Amino acid sequence: MSLEPDALKEPLALTTITTCVHNMRRYLPSAIASVFAQTSTHFEYLILDDGSTDGTWDYLKTFQNHPRIRLLRHSTRQGLCVCRNQMLESAQGEYLSILDADDILTPHKVQLHAEILAADPNVGVVWGRSIVTGDDSFLLPPEGFEPGWDLLTPYQATHSSTTWRKSALIRAGGYDPRWTHVEAPDLFLKVGDRWKQVFSPAVVTLKRLLRDNEFRTDLANAQSYFSLQLLQHTLRRRYGTNAKYLEEKLFNQPTPKLSHYPFSII
Repeated sequence: MSLEPDALKEPLALTTITTCVHNMRRYLPSAIASVFAQTSTHFEYLILDDGSTDGTWDYLKTFQNHPRIRLLRHSTRQGLCVCRNQMLESAQGEYLSILDADDILTPHKVQLHAEILAADPNVGVVWGRSIVTGDDSFLLPPEGFEPGWDLLTPYQATHSSTTWRKSALIRAGGYDPRWTHVEAPDLFLKVGDRWKQVFSPAVVTLKRLLRDNEFRTDLANAQSYFSLQLLQHTLRRRYGTNAKYLEEKLFNQPTPKLSHYPFSII
């Protein structure tokens, strides 16, 4: 009896899907439904309630006996970096797929990203496109986007569009709370120190923009400031004494190449 080629393939490594939630009870049903609509069933789902007061925990407890869901809880809010680092420590999967509580995964995200990570052990993170909805709907990154050197190419992503190799996250030190508003780009760049960053153009996430325009403006301003600090920090980490020369080339120009680096992590 001969085996078909697919039957000879080893199963993909386990993916841990992670959701940190704070007072997002009304959005959780659609997020959770999108997890269980995945074309791959080789995953566990880790949900951490970060001190919610809107009935989130009571709702999550209805899943406490589900074989593929594990629940964690903080009695008081600890913040995203603490939550995501705790889920990194708790994850049993080799890959970590992010899902914010107010987002929705497209059905192929887990399968597609796991296949890319499995095909090349040097890939540390895979990220894809998102359809962002709010006052306006748009594609992030837009059509025609081409990735390049991570210090010059805008990392236009939602965090829910990413899947990470757990060993790469651990080696990079996880999420650093010192980088307010740009802790995800910081992690992306730290992983990029030693690992490949792969952009896969498929849409893998539907992202809601829930905050008002004033909040978005404040966040964009904060990201603009912190992103410049982060890029300088990354240059110095990667290139040591040579960073000064690179900073002069990139920053000290009439129109600095990095002066408007748009980290679009939402």
